[in-house]
Amino acid sequence: MKDFILSLKAVIQGPLGILIVQRSNKDRHAPGAWEFPGGKAEVGESLKNSLRREIREETGLRGVVLGSLKIIKKTVEQPRSGKYTGKHIVTLYILGQKNKKASIKLSKEHQDHSWPNKMSDISGKKLHPVTREILENIFNQKPA
Repeated sequence: MKDFILSLKAVIQGPLGILIVQRSNKDRHAPGAWEFPGGKAEVGESLKNSLRREIREETGLRGVVLGSLKIIKKTVEQPRSGKYTGKHIVTLYILGQKNKKASIKLSKEHQDHSWPNKMSDISGKKLHPVTREILENIFNQKPA
């Protein structure tokens, strides 16, 4: 069996919209791309604790409600180059809720953030394909 890496992404719904963060232009993987906050789970860490840690490290947010860990999307990638060659990267996109407005303090990994709440808010943004798919699904479910 090949090694795998578990990655978690938080789809955080807040009073202003859905939180997305923009990768640094200096990042080797997808520079300048917009994505949901998150990252790799560490050995021995629960899913909730891992996701809370990643949210806090990347955005400074605390108090995100994760509830029953509603997984809204799962992907599996096999990188063909780089340090994860030969491994399976399993990414779970988990729904979260932030009930109050909060200030964001980005890590060095990211250069900007946004809270889109409709399709026109993401127009022209270089979105990770799965981020785009999830946002389109959420925005298309909203009543007109």
